[in-house]
Parts: sequence; structure tokens; C-alpha cells
Amino acid sequence: MLATSNDYLLEILREYHETEVRLEKATEKLNQIVETQFHLSQAEIDMAAFMQLVTDKMLTLTPATGAVIELMEGDEMVYQAASGSAHQYKGLRLNLFSSLSGLCVIDRKALISEDTANDPRVNPEACKKVGAASMVVTPLYEEGNVIGVLKIISDTPHAFDDEDLKTLEMMAGLIGSAIGRKIRMQEKEDLLAAKSLTLMQLEQEVAQRKQIEEQLKASEMRTRRIIESSHEAFIAMNSSGFITDWNPKAEETFGWTATEAIGRKLSELIIPSGLRERHELGMRKFIETGQGIVLGKRLELLALNIKGEKIPVEITISAISAQEQWQFCAFLHDISERKQTEQKLRHLAQYDSLTSLPNRALFYDRLNQALARSHRNQTLFALMYLDIDHFKSINDTHGHGVGDELLSAFSSRIRLIIRESDTLARLGGDEFVIIAENISVQGDAEHIAQKILWAMKQAFQLNELSIQVGTSIGVALPPPHAVNADDLVKMADKALYSAKAAGRNTYRVYKETNQAAEKPFR
Repeated sequence: MLATSNDYLLEILREYHETEVRLEKATEKLNQIVETQFHLSQAEIDMAAFMQLVTDKMLTLTPATGAVIELMEGDEMVYQAASGSAHQYKGLRLNLFSSLSGLCVIDRKALISEDTANDPRVNPEACKKVGAASMVVTPLYEEGNVIGVLKIISDTPHAFDDEDLKTLEMMAGLIGSAIGRKIRMQEKEDLLAAKSLTLMQLEQEVAQRKQIEEQLKASEMRTRRIIESSHEAFIAMNSSGFITDWNPKAEETFGWTATEAIGRKLSELIIPSGLRERHELGMRKFIETGQGIVLGKRLELLALNIKGEKIPVEITISAISAQEQWQFCAFLHDISERKQTEQKLRHLAQYDSLTSLPNRALFYDRLNQALARSHRNQTLFALMYLDIDHFKSINDTHGHGVGDELLSAFSSRIRLIIRESDTLARLGGDEFVIIAENISVQGDAEHIAQKILWAMKQAFQLNELSIQVGTSIGVALPPPHAVNADDLVKMADKALYSAKAAGRNTYRVYKETNQAAEKPFR
């Protein structure tokens, strides 16, 4: 029995020693990263030399065989600094939409390619050049905007693990802030980004070992300074859902001061009423099972500010066990501006920039919907194809500026005539189309065409110019048999050219039985 007890004690001592060694290595790695970041932040060198020094350091902090800093220039990612196997390719340009670096910028998150030979996201030609069999990339942020990426590569697949990813993310936080500081001559810039979460996790591990209490205190002080100066809102709460930490950026983002927020229920403060029950259920499930589907993920959610307004935020949540209690930490930032930009981009993709009318892509989408509704509900609608008579001669005589004004005025006048439920779109040049749904008979469409022709009798007043124009209109109604959008557009186009052949400034209705009307008069 004594021998068995001794063996058991020896095994416990061995496991304790291994744990101590692992923690010492983790602490040593963390100190090395922090020391590297400190020296880099203090370096009084120009930007090019600074970025080169960063890539050189990445080769000592990770098992990488090459390291690169890429910055965005328009739709391209440009190698601004490179070390190791990528050194000779400084200046290399990659298309933003066909490389892992570009995807990292677009998705605003770190990405890893464990085997580039079997990864469709990477640029295979560039990987072959720099000898990248595996790689990790993370975004570089400057004042909340992604300006480029920090990338490490290896000439062997599966060369990197989660620790390398954390190291890369921590270094990326320094580079982004340093670029902002050096470009804008600022004294300080945030080093938080992905660094804070990793530091906190490591610090919680260190806290469990009394032998390194002094190191833990130093780490906690560093973390507090980072959180207080962070450009992301930091919120912590206990397992009961009460807020325990609320940094200055959280005050700025949501409006409540730390004094007002700490001690209150998070769900009652910033979570919209429709999401509170799901939030509470998720917390209870995690505490009971240790599983949470949102932990460690970057999510986009709506949150409430002090005015009761809903604002879109990007949030990353982690759970840390301390003294047999769960502590939940979240990093959030307001993405209202980004959402507005995305909305503008969607608008640009679907609407004409000159007239603000639906463009060709959106028109075809609505036409296909109209065809489906017509077939499903057995209702009638009309497609009208029209252009401005002799528009080219107006452009040639008065210039494209006047031509653009005329196009805008022409579309505005038509919008006053048609119903709100009708769709007016610009296909390009002086070509417009109208989808008039829910009509009873062909005569309803002809009535709309007559109203448009009548409205064009009044001259357009464009500054000091008075311009009289006419319009030719082709009308097509879906035939009894099945027809697709392209066929219906062709029918209306043929009717338009029949109107032109009839002397312009008139309309014609497409009829399948009229063979002459089916031939374009180009």
C-alpha cells in the first residue's frame, strides 16, 4: 500500500511539473510577444522599415518560413513588406477578390489555409511563387477600418496551430495602431483587437498558480490599461447576467456610464426585448452543459443604447472559468457606418446612378416576379419599352450634360404619370421600360401609353433651354402560352421599332399574328 501511495504521489508530482513547465513556456511566449510589441512601438524608424521589422520578427515568434504585410490599394492587395521565402516578392499585387488576403479583408476576420494545394480560396500562382503550402492571415485595422493584412506562410501543409493564430492576431493589433500613429502623428493607438482576449485567457491560467502571482498581477495591470484605452467596447458579466465591467468605449457606444451600468442585468440594459428570452436560455444552457453556440464567434446583432435606439454591433463573446464561477466577456463595436455603406453598395448595384431608377438587373428581377404572379394569379400585366425620339441629335447639339438633364427630367415626368405600383426602369442610354401590373384589358396599357405621349407635348425647360421631344413606345402583353422575360422584352422591343417605323412619337402593341410587327425595323 505504501508503494502504491508513493507511485501515486510521484505521478501527481510529474503532472504538476508538466503543467508548471507548460505555463512557464506560455508565459515566456507571452512575455516575448509583449516585449517585441513594446520595442516595435518605441522604434523611431520610417514606415517601410517598421513594417519590414515586423515581418522579420514574425519568423522568430512563429514556425513560419515567410511573413508578409499587405495593404489595400483600390481592388488590389500589395506586398508592402516581406521576409523569409517571400522576401524577393515585395511589391507583388494580388486581386482583392481572388486571394485569401482579399477574403480576409472583406470578411474582416482571421483566416487559415491548412493546405493551399486543396483550398479554392487562395491564389495558387502566388502561393507557388512564395512557397506557401499553408498560411494564416489576419486583418490590420486602423481606426476601425481594415487597411490590409498580416500573413505568415510555411512551405509545409498544416504548419500552424491556434497559438500561432493568436500570436498573429496580437501582432496585427500593434501594426494597425502603429500605422495609424505614424501616419497621423498620434502618440498612442490601441493594441487591443484580438490581443486582449488571448491575454485574459492566459492570465486566468496563470492566476491558478500561486508560484507566479507576481506575473499575474503584471498581466492584469497590462490588460486593464488595454481595456480602458480600447477602441472596442468591452463588457463583462457574471454567471447571473449582472454586468461587472464596462470600459470607456462602452460608455461612448451605449451612453450609460460605468457607474450606471455595472451591477445591472445585461439583458435589461442593451439587449432588445425580442432577444432577451433567447439570451437567458443560452446562458442557462451554457452554465448547465458548458456548451454555447455563440462563444468564440464574431456575430452581428442589434443592441440598445441609452435612447432606446437599436444599433447594429459586431460582437465576440468568450467564457472564462475563475474560482469555479463563469465570467463572460464581450468585445463589441458599432457597425452602423459599415451597414450604411453596405446599403449604399446594394443600392448602386440595383439602381441607375443618373435617374435613381431600377437598373437592368433589378428590372429583370421584377419582370420575372411579375411573370410568376401573372401565371399564379391568372392576372394581366403589360411591358412597355420606350425611348426618346432623336435623342442622339440632342446630345450632339447641346452636349452630354444637357442630355443627362433631359434623361432625368424625362424619367421624372413619366413617374408622375404611372402608378406607384408600376415599375419604371432605365436599361441604358435613352431606353426605359415600364412594368404595369394588375391591368384588366389591353386598353389599360394603351391608355398609359397615350398619357405618356400627351405628357411629352409640353417642352422640357432645362435651365435656359426649352427642348421639345417625343417618345416611341412598344407595348407587349404576355401571350396565353408560357413566355420568359427575355422573350417578352423582345416582343416589346419589336413593337417599339414598329412605332418608330410608323413615324415616331406614337405607340404600337405587339401582336403575334402580325408577322410584319415581329421584324425589327433597325
